[in-house]
Amino acid sequence: MNWFKFKKKKKNIIAESSITNAQTERVESLKAEVHRLEKKIEEYVAREREIGEVLNFARLRAEEYEKEAKIRYTLEKERLSSYREKWQNRLETLKDADRLGEEVLECNEYFKKISKDLKEIVEGEKVSCDEPTETFVRETKRLKELGITSAPERVLSEEDLNKLLLQFNA
Repeated sequence: MNWFKFKKKKKNIIAESSITNAQTERVESLKAEVHRLEKKIEEYVAREREIGEVLNFARLRAEEYEKEAKIRYTLEKERLSSYREKWQNRLETLKDADRLGEEVLECNEYFKKISKDLKEIVEGEKVSCDEPTETFVRETKRLKELGITSAPERVLSEEDLNKLLLQFNA
């Protein structure tokens, strides 16, 4: 009877050994799977971090572009306002209809002269032209008679720019 018990125990040990080997292999395969999945999670976390950085960069860049657009808009608004003011002042100085008529006639004479010069150039004739200095002096005198003087361009100070930006945001 001892022999039978020994044989039975040996069969149980072999069966347990094969079960243990299968379990060991299964545990090893599960550990490998866990390791592979952990690496994948690390990759996803790295991608998530990278996407977050890119989105943050894009948000900052968008804010920068928006501020730049506001500044450009404000400067363009100021430039157009200045341009409008300049022409309103010019129209106020030209309220006298006779003076306006004289200017129109002067322009007409000038265009006739230009037309004649262009025709001579096309026909190949020699064109008589004034010295540049004489032309400059004549034009300067004409502008002074009209009351037009060159004025330096207006440059906005930092304080004026900030005021304009505050008005824009309001």
